[in-house]
Amino acid sequence: MGYLLHSLNRQYLRFYMTITVVISCLLALEEILRQQYLHFTDVIVEFVTDLFVYFIVSLLLGLFTQQIIHWLNQKYPWENHLSKRLSIEVGILVSLVGLFSAGQSYIVYKLAPTEGLSVKYEVMAVLMYFIGLSMLFAYHEYVIFKEQKKYVANVADKLKKQNLLIKYDALKHQIDPHFLFNGLNVLAALMKKDKPLAEQFIQRLSEVYRYVLELNKVEFVTLNEELDFIDSYLFMQRLRYNETIHVSKNVKNSDLKKLVPPMALQVIVENALKHNEISAAKTLKISINSSDGYVVVSNSYNPKETPNTSTGLGQKNIIERYQLIDSRLPQFYVEEQKYVAKLPLIQVAKSIVPQTAAISNVWAVT
Repeated sequence: MGYLLHSLNRQYLRFYMTITVVISCLLALEEILRQQYLHFTDVIVEFVTDLFVYFIVSLLLGLFTQQIIHWLNQKYPWENHLSKRLSIEVGILVSLVGLFSAGQSYIVYKLAPTEGLSVKYEVMAVLMYFIGLSMLFAYHEYVIFKEQKKYVANVADKLKKQNLLIKYDALKHQIDPHFLFNGLNVLAALMKKDKPLAEQFIQRLSEVYRYVLELNKVEFVTLNEELDFIDSYLFMQRLRYNETIHVSKNVKNSDLKKLVPPMALQVIVENALKHNEISAAKTLKISINSSDGYVVVSNSYNPKETPNTSTGLGQKNIIERYQLIDSRLPQFYVEEQKYVAKLPLIQVAKSIVPQTAAISNVWAVT
């Protein structure tokens, strides 16, 4: 139904009508040259009939062509499968030409079995179908490409705005005086009793700031990069909470190169720290796994008796960023005394937004 409504807009109808008029005029001209009709009114009647019939055929073929091209764009995009895509389209085109030519010959034979079609007429019919179908394919390829280009520009603009907001919030949070104050307090304590650990803390702190400051260069990061950042972030948090945070990871190697929005995992982990009781009696257990095309972050669920104020903007931002690139959205829910967050992993496969090396291949979410 979506394709039908899409095809019935003025742009497509004008094109279908143009093809119909061209084909009908060629047929009328051929009939005049063959002197098939004694009266010009017969030619007009035949022209009007052809006009109606070929408009309906063009409309149905247009729907079919759109669906084929959309399917090919998903399965065999031009940039990755040029020769295969060209072979498939030529094969479909030749098959349709043969089907229509054979169908026309059969119909004519049934109507006038003694006459049939002359070789010249059959060649002209094949040529006419080939030109008409080639025009359909070429036009729909052009229109769909143009629509995708426009959509890509809109997505890129929205992603840019979304990421500017998340980067600003992330930077503002990490430079927050409380974050610095807590970090420096931990560092001061470590310098007195464990200098090697203090050096590690400084290294991790610099890694956190470097990661946040470099976010302006990318729209997506690999899961491996995000996990490295989470390691540094949690290293500092574990020292702050006196080892009452336990983290386990079980991520497939094949998923490490897939993409996630930057800071997405950090938002989830930060929420776990912010909204749960954390003590020796109630340790916070965080698990990070990958399964079925998702990265799954779960944590033990022990809500604070006096909940912290939450705007929900972090999760909302993550969801909005995913809405721009795929129908699968992040999932957040409580299950068996665990809070679970599932983020789709974005596979580098198909071009969508040529803004960065990562985002230029973001149209397939596995």
